[in-house]
Amino acid sequence: MSSVLAAWITLGISLVSILLGGAVVWGKVKRQLADHEKYIADLKTGLYHSDGSLVYVPEKVCEGRRSDFCAKVEEIKGLLKDLSNKIDQNQRGAQEEFKNIAGFMGEVSQFMKDQRAKNG
Repeated sequence: MSSVLAAWITLGISLVSILLGGAVVWGKVKRQLADHEKYIADLKTGLYHSDGSLVYVPEKVCEGRRSDFCAKVEEIKGLLKDLSNKIDQNQRGAQEEFKNIAGFMGEVSQFMKDQRAKNG
């Protein structure tokens, strides 16, 4: 009788172990499914704009956009070069004016000295 009882106890322990193992595996499977669904949702979010259009841009469209962008960059470079040239011209003009003003101030100063020398 004791060997039959031991067999039943062993069988019961085995069944409980199998059930616990199955529950653990089932929990992991459910978690994996939830993670997988979240991963798919994140993928869809990354692949589509908010308006539903694809983020992916075909190569021909990309090349067209790139050439448009490069043309605009070159246009801006030209504008900046023109602006730089105008600034340089203005600086040269301002320097010339300051030289003229300094020369005039020297003439005025000399005139004042000459007047003091005559009067004084």
